[in-house]
Amino acid sequence: MTEKKEKLTVEKILQQKKIFDKKLNTPYFCQILDCEIDIEEHSISKVSAIINKEYDDPMRADLELIYAFCSIFRSKKLQEELGVEDPIDTVELSLGHNITEINALVKHILARYGLGEDKIQKIKKQ
Repeated sequence: MTEKKEKLTVEKILQQKKIFDKKLNTPYFCQILDCEIDIEEHSISKVSAIINKEYDDPMRADLELIYAFCSIFRSKKLQEELGVEDPIDTVELSLGHNITEINALVKHILARYGLGEDKIQKIKKQ
């Protein structure tokens, strides 16, 4: 005998959306800066465009993703104070060239979109 499954309703979708919204609005706690970094929400097409773009340096994709999703790194004042020519370099300098912290922040951002490392590789191959 098969178990009867619950039907999807508008109420169920709206209830789940509240849960998603709460999860999506979780900032990232940065260990090396000892503070939270706010993460913006963007469309899945923006995420896909960044991770599918061809880069000469694989780290560039991570830095661009962080730059796009964390408005603090787009601060003109910060960029001027750091003396960067390329605004994307703000991310690396702000995070002390710490690859572990950069990777952790990228994983936090991508997890919001249901992407783990295995799924990212699958998307890149498409």
